[in-house]
Amino acid sequence: MDPEEAEVPEEAVAEDVSDTSEETSTATEAADPNRPDYFPEKLWGDGTQYMQEDGSLNHEAMGNSLSEAYKQAERRIYMRTEDLRSEVAEEIRAEVPKGVPATAEEYSVDIDPLLLPDGLEFQVDDTDPFLVTAKDVLHKHNVPQHEFNQLAEAYINSNLANMPDYDVEKEKLGEYSDMRCERVNAWCQRHLSENSYNVISGMAVRSEMVEAIEEIMELSGEPKFLVGEDTGHFQERLQRNDVQALQDSPEYRRGDPATVQRVRAAWAQLAAREAAGG
Repeated sequence: MDPEEAEVPEEAVAEDVSDTSEETSTATEAADPNRPDYFPEKLWGDGTQYMQEDGSLNHEAMGNSLSEAYKQAERRIYMRTEDLRSEVAEEIRAEVPKGVPATAEEYSVDIDPLLLPDGLEFQVDDTDPFLVTAKDVLHKHNVPQHEFNQLAEAYINSNLANMPDYDVEKEKLGEYSDMRCERVNAWCQRHLSENSYNVISGMAVRSEMVEAIEEIMELSGEPKFLVGEDTGHFQERLQRNDVQALQDSPEYRRGDPATVQRVRAAWAQLAAREAAGG
């Protein structure tokens, strides 16, 4: 006998029809004819809170309910956004290599003493535009301190390359270079203000600078730098015959302003010394 031709008991058919009818009936009973299609079913509930005594819909209550539901949804979305931001920020912090300072200003220029010539002090200017810009750019790219040190070393070497060689400058000043430098330094210390002296003493020694200050010293009445053959010391003061010899010079006779100033200053200094019994 063909299975497809087998008879289905009438009781089973009746039972299936009965089950279908019951499901349809339940669905029909669940649907509230008073709920508008646009109003969410989960907000509707049994609908009694939205019905007025005359059987009409309370649109104000429905609007308030929709408004509150929207606010709650917005609040949940905002919270999720903040959580996401916190998570992203944490991931970014985790990706930052170790050794990167919290801010660009916290990069420090650590000078290796071995880089500097003997006796030279190198002061880092934190306001140097190049240095400030370099710190900002490197910090944006998460460059750690030890790599920043490589740039700082190149920066220092660049500055040192522009500084004069002390030994070469001394050679230009001649045999008595140390004495000339000491004499110039002592004169500046006696006659300049503290601020001006600090500026001069902080400059790198150049032979041209020493000679320029010696010329200023002569204009103020100091003798030209000469070392006595018999004493081995430089002449500290102009004597009367020195001033007279200077006054008889061709430069003075033709009215050279610098020579005239030297003679005037020398006579004034000599007169003050003699008046003081010196």
